[in-house]
Amino acid sequence: MPLFLAETLRIDNKSLKFIESQLESLSEKPTSTAEFDLSFNHKDFYFKCERVGINGTPYFFVTVTQSYKEKYRFNNTNKTLDTTFFQRIFEYLPLGIAVNKIDDNTTVYVNKKFEDIYGRKAEDLQNVSEFFEKVYPEVNYRKEISERILSDIASRNPEKMQWQNLKITTTSNEVKIIDAKNIPLYDHNFMISTVKDVTESYYAREELEQAKRRFDLASQATSDAVWEWDLKSDKLYWGEGFERLFGYKRGGDIVSKSFWESKIHPNDVHPFLNSLKLAKEDKNLTKWTFDYRFLKKEASYANVRENVIIIRNKEGKATRLVGALQDITKAVKREDHLGLLEKLVAGAKDSILMAKVHNDNFLDSEIIYANSSFKELFGYDSSDIIGKTPLEFYVTDKNKAGFTDLNKKLKNWDPVEIDLLNFTKQNVEFWNNLSITPIMDDQGWYTHWVVINRDINDLKNSIIKRQLLTQTHKIFTENMPVDALLIKVLQEIENQLGSYVNEIWLFDPYSKKLTKSVELKGGKVVDLESDDTSLFYKSVVEKIFKTNQPLITIHEHDIHLEEGINIKLSYAFPIQSHGSILGVVLLGFTHAYSREQSLRSIFDDFSIQLANEISRKQAENELTSFFEYAPDFMCIAGKDGYLKKVNKRATDLLGYSEDEFLSIPFLEFIHSEDQNEALETLFAASQLPGNQYTEIRLNSQNNNTLYVSWTLFRLQESDDVFCVGRDITDKAR
Repeated sequence: MPLFLAETLRIDNKSLKFIESQLESLSEKPTSTAEFDLSFNHKDFYFKCERVGINGTPYFFVTVTQSYKEKYRFNNTNKTLDTTFFQRIFEYLPLGIAVNKIDDNTTVYVNKKFEDIYGRKAEDLQNVSEFFEKVYPEVNYRKEISERILSDIASRNPEKMQWQNLKITTTSNEVKIIDAKNIPLYDHNFMISTVKDVTESYYAREELEQAKRRFDLASQATSDAVWEWDLKSDKLYWGEGFERLFGYKRGGDIVSKSFWESKIHPNDVHPFLNSLKLAKEDKNLTKWTFDYRFLKKEASYANVRENVIIIRNKEGKATRLVGALQDITKAVKREDHLGLLEKLVAGAKDSILMAKVHNDNFLDSEIIYANSSFKELFGYDSSDIIGKTPLEFYVTDKNKAGFTDLNKKLKNWDPVEIDLLNFTKQNVEFWNNLSITPIMDDQGWYTHWVVINRDINDLKNSIIKRQLLTQTHKIFTENMPVDALLIKVLQEIENQLGSYVNEIWLFDPYSKKLTKSVELKGGKVVDLESDDTSLFYKSVVEKIFKTNQPLITIHEHDIHLEEGINIKLSYAFPIQSHGSILGVVLLGFTHAYSREQSLRSIFDDFSIQLANEISRKQAENELTSFFEYAPDFMCIAGKDGYLKKVNKRATDLLGYSEDEFLSIPFLEFIHSEDQNEALETLFAASQLPGNQYTEIRLNSQNNNTLYVSWTLFRLQESDDVFCVGRDITDKAR
């Protein structure tokens, strides 16, 4: 605008900068009008600037009037505008613009864009009434539109003077769709009419709606889940099949691409997207197919096949994808089952059983086949188990609950994998990874179960050991008495191994005696004063302490504890580190966990860690007690100028609470004349080896001065300075 004014009015630079400042001010203020006088080229001018919004875009209208002897302004008796000036502006706008007088509806100005949109010359649009007759030839429609427009104009409310999707007719009888808006300038007796041709976008929306209706009909007519992806607008439409096949209710037709991708199996996402990208980029490709896994609403994955039609424009660029998602889960399962049968024929190294289906209860099926690897794992000949049911062969009191849960899942004919404890023919317990898969015949009936067994005992023991080591370290980071921490450790052992009796005996280096520290029985903490320890357990603990070796005992005669509780196996091991025994852990099991190597693999490293944790915690407790109850002033100073820890003697001497000591810079506790000495000594202690000595006065809370003799030092690999002070006030005075 300033450049335009400079070219047309030959305004000097100084005046031009002033006009620019006025326009900038107008754009920032809520007011829409600014008026000012300006002189240049030996002439006086009056400027009136107005900010007007057209279709959401702000425009500035500047009225310039030359003043002669008296400055000329618009008033109620002169409401004319320089149409030539407006014409210069309107010809540059990307909108159709017409200017009409408000009082007689005559047309003052029409720009070329206005003529192009309406398909009529300016002389054909000189009167408003004639204008309506020409552009709205259909009588009823003209009556409806003219009444609405004239009523909105008569309201004198600019907010009402905007109309969308009006159908007009050109001289050549071409029908167009327009958006129109009127901007009244009542002070100047002018109505500015703007118009925008939206025909193309209007019919594009109509076409999209029709395509959506066709899409909905197609999705209802097929058993597949039909979808459509408009690549231009990046909108993805789902049909009703997604609810029918996968359980997702539509909250509308459009879903986000991220929601769709989140349902693709994590291992399939990148291959899917890469393949789709290549398909879209191949200008000669019109069809694309891809198999992957799709997450259903109930949290299981369905195997699906994507069949997609790629719609391209004239240049070969993909503009739309129309796909049909087919659930091929059953077919994939059948292929998987056939693959398993092929492995059986070839002779698998895994221990494999095959059972004949009698009903939907896996445990009632009949075992009809066992491979040679089965005997190696379980110790049974095939003749020992053929004809039996899984219930008779697999289920024990110990794993019954696991098989009950497994059987519920198998009723849906889904493959199941689970880890359970099983026994060999020699009554040796081991962890069995059990994989059970149903097999379907050509008619779609499930006829057999394939059962694969794998010994994962070592893996399970490794997991249990790692869990015990991790949890024990975590437990000993808590600020609790040692006995309370040991109870938590025993609870973790019971949770991991299912031991019923859990005891920890500790050696007292002062009394030279081995005494029971804590006991857990059936998940409950035992009162040691009221509990009688069996003579057997006492003898086992004493033997472990002497031999420094773990001991497993299978009791020929169960140790009876209480009604229905009998200990069948005991395992005890020393708590030792660096050749020293701190105590003994004793466990009693109600089942024969009879693999000694399993227990040793779990507890050998655990024994060392437990000893280290106990030693560290005991030393920490002793150090804390020494620190708290030492007769001297003790504290730890940090690099940040604050104390990190003070003992009770410090609070007693100076009268401050521990919170006050830790939250106030330590220099505030030091006599002002000694603060530099204190800082220099602290710095020396932090940088030099050995001890630093000094005498520094402290201020007590009751304003007394204490004379303190200090020893300062720093431990290796620590930035903190340890300070020990002795009150020498009486001596110093």
